[in-house]
Amino acid sequence: MRKMKLISINIVMLSLLIACQSSDNPSTSSDITPAPSSTVNGCNLAEGQPGESVALTLVHGSVTRSYQLHLPTNYDCTPRPLIIGFHGYYGSGRGFEEDTSEMFSAIDERGYIGVFPDGLQMGASGWQADVTSFNDIDSHNSTGPDGPTCTDTSYDYGVYDNCPVDEATDACNWGTSCADDEGFVHALIEHVKTHWTIDADRIYITGFSQGGQTAQSLAWRLSDVIAAAAPQHGFSANGYTVAPLTPIGLFQVWGNTDRIVDGHDTASNDGMIYDGAEETALVWAEGLGCDLTPTTYATPYDGTQGWNCMQHANCPSGKEVVTCVWDGGHRWGTTGGTNFALLSMLDFFERHNRSQ
Repeated sequence: MRKMKLISINIVMLSLLIACQSSDNPSTSSDITPAPSSTVNGCNLAEGQPGESVALTLVHGSVTRSYQLHLPTNYDCTPRPLIIGFHGYYGSGRGFEEDTSEMFSAIDERGYIGVFPDGLQMGASGWQADVTSFNDIDSHNSTGPDGPTCTDTSYDYGVYDNCPVDEATDACNWGTSCADDEGFVHALIEHVKTHWTIDADRIYITGFSQGGQTAQSLAWRLSDVIAAAAPQHGFSANGYTVAPLTPIGLFQVWGNTDRIVDGHDTASNDGMIYDGAEETALVWAEGLGCDLTPTTYATPYDGTQGWNCMQHANCPSGKEVVTCVWDGGHRWGTTGGTNFALLSMLDFFERHNRSQ
């Protein structure tokens, strides 16, 4: 029988809130005041502001969606790489860029254009108005190729207002949005290409927690558009990892003591079951024709908080399949002012170009 729906948020949900939310509340369309269009030295900035992160909106499927746009300080209308980052449960695009990943300065210095969408709210009022997420697609399945996606005692996260009513009877209720986020991301990329100058061969996605799960899910679905994906502390629902049809790079990060999104191929604290880190990498390695036995992948940050990386090398396409783990829980990999998870990811992105 279906578990009784919980009215209040219990300790498990609070732990997710603490781990995944940023200090910023998710933006809504009523909050957005677009920056005025401007031109500098003949370069049309549209609604962007170099060196700043600006809140903007885009209508997709009759739904107004919000996102943060970060143009680098030296933006001059020459083609720039694009990074798209997905926040975690309860998070926001601004919170992901500035707080969770702390990537604002790093991508500005490297000349990236950053786009950080906001997930939709679960509902319009009460505690549901505080819940934000993306549609990672696969978590809406209670069973899959490898069996159930949750345990019999898993937590019930509720059902989004934009989901079918009968999802309330599902055995596994991940509480994620049913919005067309795959279509939204496609539309967002095309929108950004139209208004700012993007290097179409250097488009990357990343995300943390439920945003990492979304990046895992969208990576193969967007493989005809992106050059690489870097999910951090997020995996596909049990049995739903798929290798991309078009070769792209994978750089995944997880924490050895993370029990909120467990990468050990075992149920997480809330009873949800994800594909493990090793299984995910192996699926990609098999799909891309890489070595099936992993070998060491060196980074400048090896040993920092136990940070170490392995790769499935010799992929015929020249792309890389890399998994990095560190001695941390459910948080972004950084310590003592060294954002090793971010810098290693950006270095990885630098080596991946769709035209190569």
